[in-house]
Amino acid sequence: MTTVKTDPKIIQRILEKGVEQILPSKDALKEKLLSGKRLNIYQGFDPTGETLHIGHSVGMRKLEDFRKLGHHVIFLIGDFTARIGDPTDKAATRKMLTKEDVANNMKKYVEQASHIIDMKNEENPVEVMYNSTWLEKLNFGDIVNLASEFTVQQLLKRDMFKKRMEADKPIHLNEFLYPLMQGYDSVMMDIDIEVGGNDQLFNMLSGRDMVMNHLNKEKLVLSGKLLEDPNGDKMGKTTGNMIRMDDKSEDVYGKVMGFTDGMILIGFEILTIATLEELDDYKKRLESGENPMVLKKELALRVTEEITSKEEAQKAQQYFQEVFQNKEDSENIQEIKVNKAVFQIGELLVTIGFAGSKSIARRLVDQGAVKINNEKISDWDSKIDINSYPSVLLKVGKQLCHITVKARQQKILQNSPQKFKDEIFKVMISISSLDFKMQKHLLGTALIIAELGFDTTTIIAALLHDANKDAEQSQEVQNIVKEVRVIEATTKNEDTKDEIITKYILNHSKDLRAVIIKIASVLDKVRNPDSVNEGYKKIYFRQAQTIYSEIAELLDLGSLKTEIDERAFQLTMPVEFQAIDERYEANNIDDKLLKKYLSFLKFKTEGLEVEIYGRIKSKYSVYNKLKKYEKEWKSPNIKSLFDLIGIRCLTKNIDDSFKILEILMDYGELNTDHFHDYISNPKPNGYQAIHSMVKFEHISPLEIEIQILTDSMHYTNTYGQASHIAYKASKSRYANPTDKYSWIEEVHKGIEMNKSNREDIENTPIEVNLFPEDIFAFTPKGEIIPLSKGDTALDFAYRIHSQIGNSAVGVKINGKAAGLGQTLETGDMVEIKTQKDKAHQSMGALQHVNSQSSKARILKTILKHQKN
Repeated sequence: MTTVKTDPKIIQRILEKGVEQILPSKDALKEKLLSGKRLNIYQGFDPTGETLHIGHSVGMRKLEDFRKLGHHVIFLIGDFTARIGDPTDKAATRKMLTKEDVANNMKKYVEQASHIIDMKNEENPVEVMYNSTWLEKLNFGDIVNLASEFTVQQLLKRDMFKKRMEADKPIHLNEFLYPLMQGYDSVMMDIDIEVGGNDQLFNMLSGRDMVMNHLNKEKLVLSGKLLEDPNGDKMGKTTGNMIRMDDKSEDVYGKVMGFTDGMILIGFEILTIATLEELDDYKKRLESGENPMVLKKELALRVTEEITSKEEAQKAQQYFQEVFQNKEDSENIQEIKVNKAVFQIGELLVTIGFAGSKSIARRLVDQGAVKINNEKISDWDSKIDINSYPSVLLKVGKQLCHITVKARQQKILQNSPQKFKDEIFKVMISISSLDFKMQKHLLGTALIIAELGFDTTTIIAALLHDANKDAEQSQEVQNIVKEVRVIEATTKNEDTKDEIITKYILNHSKDLRAVIIKIASVLDKVRNPDSVNEGYKKIYFRQAQTIYSEIAELLDLGSLKTEIDERAFQLTMPVEFQAIDERYEANNIDDKLLKKYLSFLKFKTEGLEVEIYGRIKSKYSVYNKLKKYEKEWKSPNIKSLFDLIGIRCLTKNIDDSFKILEILMDYGELNTDHFHDYISNPKPNGYQAIHSMVKFEHISPLEIEIQILTDSMHYTNTYGQASHIAYKASKSRYANPTDKYSWIEEVHKGIEMNKSNREDIENTPIEVNLFPEDIFAFTPKGEIIPLSKGDTALDFAYRIHSQIGNSAVGVKINGKAAGLGQTLETGDMVEIKTQKDKAHQSMGALQHVNSQSSKARILKTILKHQKN
């Protein structure tokens, strides 16, 4: 019988290296591994392609570590599930495979896995199993019984199904069966631990539930980190961008050399057997400023050696240096960035300057002089998709270059409506003649707009908002760009209070797309502070917080508000920012901690229809709460705040809300002094939710805030009478309901309509009429004077100062002479003519004012004059 070992180094490596999540907890897995009991551990591999790829090596390394400890490791080939296809991460239904397809694909899987796992070790060999062994034997009744363990709601919660429903793409019933079958695999193999990529978490948890239901024992789940390409896409068979386990050694080496610098550390962690100490050393070397290319060469050599051999890896390194580097250091390979990803080969050669014309390009292709990643391109009609390769090394004769898509242009197009990408691309070309600093800002702004999901007209206007390039665009684009410039001009006058500027911008802008573009523009500039003129930085960053952050909140653009606040805070108050940042670090308050809370709560609420998300309180918000109490900001007491981490649980009904509360009470420690049930006892304004402060000692000693409410309550709390904006404006905890802010919902609906229509409709205005009872007029120096609807030029004079009103004798409105009784409109520029020796207005002036305040001032000065 195989002896189980408890080697602390191997156990630590299993728990720490390349791990995304361990459920129910890392401690639970550690306890099992130290128990000395021999465990059944597996990972499944569906033969949907002819080869395993390097991403599979992440889990296989875990299997090898478990094997070394003496556990029973199963290498499961999903020859039955491969016929259906895992829907995970898929935007469309997979093509179903035949038995013959699957049999052909899996021929070399065991052989390829042997590069990583000692499959035939005499002391503790790995068992290879096939899930057709039990899945093919199930009859329809068996499948119905198994299906009863899941709800349709559980399955529809999965991101890939949600996205398909939103895009009106089909979801086939057989795809719902995939997690059921993967879960049943665990039952039939009596599994204690399942290993898989983090994208498999739902399927693995399905098996955890089924093992408990059928075998009455707990199955643990270990999910590994995923290898992502430079675009953030998982590298795998579906995307076609993987490094295959049967690739030639020179191809493996060359593809790893194409990794971005940001992929180096994760590459060492999940693609090699580097120790934790070595990983720490690699990190320190990068942070110390060592050339990333040096480490990338080490990574390429190590990866190639570990999946081929030392000799093959050295040959591959030499080959790369001779062929691709042209006997020069790789730092000297020319890097060419292009504006789009897909090219006809001739078009590509002309675009990058390797051929003077398409006829010359054709001749080069016909001569066999064109190679991509050392593969000869012989088909003139070839379409080259740069994003389908981990890297593109193009060789034409003796010319060599590394081609990448310009990151911002590429991301803008990726986040743009498919139907209108050509139009957006043409606008990108039109601004390419601008200086680099301006191009970067315009592209940065447009990327924010595209990622938020706004329509094509808004994206194009964002690309042009600070450039004089909009004359040839549609009238809609020109109108938006013009309005953005008006908004910019209003902030130049320092005499106007920020809250007045805020209301003016919203009142004047009848199409909110201009306002949204301006907010995005400000965010891009606080991300790149050197783009702001030195003498203007102080006021710009202040206004970023006091004007544009406030507008972002009013328009329900919370992520933009938070980032503007945080970055501007760091720029304007670096001492305070650093003090709070250090306290966050000392208390381990970061995204990793938040993720632990979210994973735990999602795990414990599995089976309920609930959406759970959270946030870490911004450092600027912490500053605003603590500024009354802190003096020197050396070590602010952030623990005095209870909502440093906040989590919201959105349910479909009230019963589920209280079920979640019961779960919190079972697994956490509730602070009853800070517990409020506003569901049973709503606030006067109709606000409903359960607020609780909870501590989960096994995660952190911190108390965190958890809100529980239904979807409909959340909508009312966000856009209805109980909105946070109405609450803030009332300055009262017990505010009464009001329709004064009903425009919040109107704005929300307008924004959502713009986003939902964008794939088919190029231009969807977001038309609103905010603060219709307010008027905003300008002095000749640009100061904004707030008035009420119906106010006149004489009201304007009195609003500036009583003395101006008393001595007013005439007025020019927008440069033209007018009467003092002329009613004003928003945007009017008003110049009051005064007479030095005039002490007051006559009684007749009462007919020329609208404001009660103006009337009172006129009467007061008349009475005072009569008395004297």
